[in-house]
Formats: sequence, C-alpha cells, structure tokens
Amino acid sequence: MNTAFSIAFIIEFLVKVIAKGLFMHPNSYLRDIWNWLDGTVVVISVFELAEIGGKSGLKALRTLRVLRPLRSLHAFPAMKRLIVSLGHSLVSLSYAGLFLLFVFLIFGIFAIKQFSGKFYYRCRIGPEPTDGFWPYVVSPHEQLCVPGVCGVGTVCARPSLRNLHYENEHINDSELINYGVTNFDSLPFAFVTIFQMITMEGWVNIMYLLMDSGKKGMAIAFCVLLVVICSFFLMNVILAILSESIDESGGLEDPEKIKEGNAIAQSIRRGRLQRAKKNNAKSKDED
Repeated sequence: MNTAFSIAFIIEFLVKVIAKGLFMHPNSYLRDIWNWLDGTVVVISVFELAEIGGKSGLKALRTLRVLRPLRSLHAFPAMKRLIVSLGHSLVSLSYAGLFLLFVFLIFGIFAIKQFSGKFYYRCRIGPEPTDGFWPYVVSPHEQLCVPGVCGVGTVCARPSLRNLHYENEHINDSELINYGVTNFDSLPFAFVTIFQMITMEGWVNIMYLLMDSGKKGMAIAFCVLLVVICSFFLMNVILAILSESIDESGGLEDPEKIKEGNAIAQSIRRGRLQRAKKNNAKSKDED
C-alpha cells in the first residue's frame, strides 16, 4: 500500500511539472508554496523507494510520512485559509507571547521570594534530625504546616533548615506535592507551575498547599490574580488575535467575497461614468 501511494504521488508530481513547469513560469509548480509540501513528500517517497541512505536513513524518512495527510489541504480551501491566517497572526502573537513571558517573570520572581521551599514544611518529630534523617508525621494523613500548628513533641520545619537534602527523605516522591514537579524553588519550576495553573488544571490544589504552608491571604491573592490575568485576560487576547486574523484572511481568500467586491466596484464605476455622460450632455445643451 505504501508503494502504491508513493508511485501515485510521483506520477502526480511529474504530470504537474510537465503541465505547469518547475519554476521559471509565473504559474509553475514551485511558485505555489503549498506545492512545496507535496514536493517534499515526493522526494521522501523517491528516497524510500530507491533505498537511499541505508536503513538508518530510511527510518528517519519513514517518520516523515506524517506529512502525507497534509496533502489533503488542497481539497479544503477553508482549511488553507485557516493556516494562512495563522501565519499572518504570528507577528501579533509574538507580541502577546512576549507580554505573557513578562507576566510569567513577574509572578515567578514574586512566588520564589514568597513561597520558595514552602512545600517541604512538615511536622517533624523531634527538634533535631537523627543520623541525617528527620522523620515527619504522616498519620492520619500527610499535610503541610506553618510554625506553631504542630502538636506536642513536633516542630514545623523543612530539611534545608538543618542542611539536609530533600533526596535523603524522598520527600519529592510525595503525591501531596505532585512529586516535586510543581513548586516555586527556582524560576524554571516556577514557570512550569504557573503554566499548569493558567491551564486551570489543579490550580486550586496548589492554592490550598500554599495556604497550608504560609499566609492564606497572600496565597489566595496570588493564585486568583494569576488565573484572572493569565488564564482569562491574556488567553482571550490571544484568541482575539487569532479570530481577527482568520476574519481578515477569510475576506481576502474567499473567492465569493472577491467576486462580490469586484461586482460592487464595477457598479460604482458604471454609475460614475453614467453621471459624467449626463453632465457632459447637459453642458452641451446649455452651450
């Protein structure tokens, strides 16, 4: 089946090149950007059929078969207009992306200053660690803490306060803190956590963790502002840019709209010519 499709694509390529020319003619094959994709698929098919590049090279080429379904774009003009509109919106989207990165930096730096290491606070058994290990209370369930809320014989602390590494007690293996993936200990992890929160996936759980391990009011204000500004406002700005670009590209690419615009322009020209003729006739009669 793969060979049959490859031969069909090659025959189609040859017919189009013979009929239109390869590059020199204004309407030649390569003058259409959409044909570049088809040409790439044909070249890949030729290399695969000729077994050029050895087995390792063929494996890499076979992964490029995913480009073949994109050839169907020729049969769907609306889809082509959508892709063209996405290309036109890249400049505006880059500005929106830079602004989003700026907001990420602001919230990330603030979170590092206020919440760094907060997810490792536990009710530790005993005032000091023993043999490099500082056990913490896990019954009836594991939870974060703030100083002053632990029971008798325990103290709310984190391993780094006694120069212990988190790996010693495998605290990052805890499901409570998402296995150490979402935290505000460094800027990269802060970016990952902020990105998860603006997708509205588990942001409430992160807010509860911050509330359990620190100031509740600050945690609520931080999380709510982050979701409102990034998830609601900025994401809607990006969608508005895409929608505007799609509307503009649809108006430029739709043949029906082009015909309609040409018809209106012709009617306006005809009206002007008729008025000019009438004015000329009146001026001759007056003379």
